[in-house]
Amino acid sequence: MVGEVSQSAGSQGASDAARPLEAAGQPAEVVALTSRTEAKRETVDPWRLTAPGTLVLASMLCALLLILSWRALTPRTTSIVPITSAALGMPAGPSIAVLRFQGAPGDAASKFLSDAIVEEIATRLTRFSELRVIARPPVREAGTSEVDEAGQEPAAQFLVKGSLRQGGERLRVTAQLIRASDAKLLWAETYERQLTPTDIFDVEDDVANKIVAAVASISAGAIARETLGQVRSKAPRDLSAYECIARANEIMNSGFSAATHLSTRTCLETVLATEPDYAAAWAMLSWLHTLEFSYGYN
Repeated sequence: MVGEVSQSAGSQGASDAARPLEAAGQPAEVVALTSRTEAKRETVDPWRLTAPGTLVLASMLCALLLILSWRALTPRTTSIVPITSAALGMPAGPSIAVLRFQGAPGDAASKFLSDAIVEEIATRLTRFSELRVIARPPVREAGTSEVDEAGQEPAAQFLVKGSLRQGGERLRVTAQLIRASDAKLLWAETYERQLTPTDIFDVEDDVANKIVAAVASISAGAIARETLGQVRSKAPRDLSAYECIARANEIMNSGFSAATHLSTRTCLETVLATEPDYAAAWAMLSWLHTLEFSYGYN
């Protein structure tokens, strides 16, 4: 590369260094460039490497190349967890349907409030993943049994029904849980609340929450109690997932021994083999393993 060379008036040192070259007949441009090169040689270069420094740098580069080569040549494995059909299945617990609550005949306000409470109850029941909440068309009374508008009996094991009455600012809601197979009344409760236009939503939420807790709670609900009455004589391997969880809750709340712990664990391991997506069973099984380790059972 050839570039223009200029010399400032104060560069006396460069002029003195150039005189021997000029005397030898060299061009002025070559003389100036050579002078600057000689001046740079006299300056200490901070980046100039000594022999030991060069060796260290070369060692670091070699180590880096070895690491990069090892990462590039090492095979990487990715574990893929397949989604089985069981993970997309419906809960296998009891099925339940909420029927229309009866209100005052011809009272539009009473009918609106009744339908709202029924909708809130059905919505809150869906939060219990072990239950199958059946969406149904409006139902009507037919003698002593409930049938849908097509004349068919509802395909649910349990039915929630009730009534609603209002007197001034007082509201009375009566709810019942019925076993569909024989119309047996399993649970009933009455709730009275002060009702004004400003607190209508609070009343709906409060009544619906209490009804759902009394019916669906796995530890103390009416459905769980009814289930327990039918499964206490069954062998652990013959219980369904819901029956096993209800039984485990009862044992945990009433005290347990090595024998009851083992039967509950056997039950949970059996149902999880067929229902691997049942989260409540996994949670209960992990609890049992913790107790087994703590108490030295089995």
